[in-house]
Amino acid sequence: MPSVKNGQIEIYYEDTGSDLPVIIFSHGLLMDHDMFAPQVAALKDRYRCISWDERGHGRTARDTLEPFSYYDSADDLAAVLRHAGVERAVLVGMSQGGYLSLRCALTHPSLVRALILIDTQAEIEDKTKTPAYEKMIGDWAKNGLSD
Repeated sequence: MPSVKNGQIEIYYEDTGSDLPVIIFSHGLLMDHDMFAPQVAALKDRYRCISWDERGHGRTARDTLEPFSYYDSADDLAAVLRHAGVERAVLVGMSQGGYLSLRCALTHPSLVRALILIDTQAEIEDKTKTPAYEKMIGDWAKNGLSD
């Protein structure tokens, strides 16, 4: 199981490992690296595919999680790429994964070959959704991420 430490966070990732062009997949909120298993299976003969579990998700640090931003998650993505020896990659992000992929492109542009953004946006979330997100995040912080 490959992993990389970024600060206090141990980040889990899976890597098909080859010398092919690299695609790294970043999942949506409440999901994990497995959401892209069909895409990895379909593309692994033509691309080196990396999928990872973002902070608080899957096999990446779920027990004690300090507050963090999408820029922290962008740094996590960059840490995975560097640990895997990747100089440039296509960043594929769905929803939350798109948010952090955009921020990675802004803060680590030399790592980015291209962006594929799925069901995401660049702007701040609609303010009418904020109370529901705050409740969910509060529950997450207090009780951990539920199944």
